[in-house]
Amino acid sequence: MHSHGLFVECARQLCEDGFMVLRYDFCGSEHSEGSFEGMTVRSEVSDFKAALKVVADRGCDPARIGALGYSLGSLVSMIGWDRRVKAMVLWSSTLRPVEVFTGLVGQKGLRQIAAGGHTWYRKDPSPYRRRVRFKVGRPFFREIKRVDVTAKAGRICCPISIIHGDKDDVVSVNQSRELFSLINDPKRLTVIEGANHFFETEEQRKRLYETTREWLRKWLL
Repeated sequence: MHSHGLFVECARQLCEDGFMVLRYDFCGSEHSEGSFEGMTVRSEVSDFKAALKVVADRGCDPARIGALGYSLGSLVSMIGWDRRVKAMVLWSSTLRPVEVFTGLVGQKGLRQIAAGGHTWYRKDPSPYRRRVRFKVGRPFFREIKRVDVTAKAGRICCPISIIHGDKDDVVSVNQSRELFSLINDPKRLTVIEGANHFFETEEQRKRLYETTREWLRKWLL
């Protein structure tokens, strides 16, 4: 659920395990059509539901469909979850999006949204992708103020593995710890020591992928 280079690497390894993997860009992101300025959580949940339909229409075993979400994608996975999803893995999971995005755009960005309806920020300044400025619109910020993942989390009925770096300065690892306390068993929380939001070192990525693959093999193969 993201065009981030981490997902390219992980998808290839999951294919080696025997999975069929669908990667996609949310509407308005990277290679997808649409405007990023019009992006909302609701629109990304709609994209998630559409992706599940594509997987089902391809003839996948309905008892073996999983979801992998990163950062905001983890929030989308939780809100969009339904019983078609039999297992989930969440990387750098976001429980409190207002806190996260206020940190990204700053007070200046909030003032720009109030005055002009949008602001700009550099999305994912990671070593895997170029630094690109994105325009974020007022509808997104209005919506995230109403998003309550805490209520939804306790109603998800599938195994969930949460993986987070303890040096993440974009989404605090405490958000994953709180989420872990809310979700149902079976569940697992893995905190990768020294990792930031982008799991930059080879060793951190290796553990990220191995933990992900182990969980999905356990519950889906």
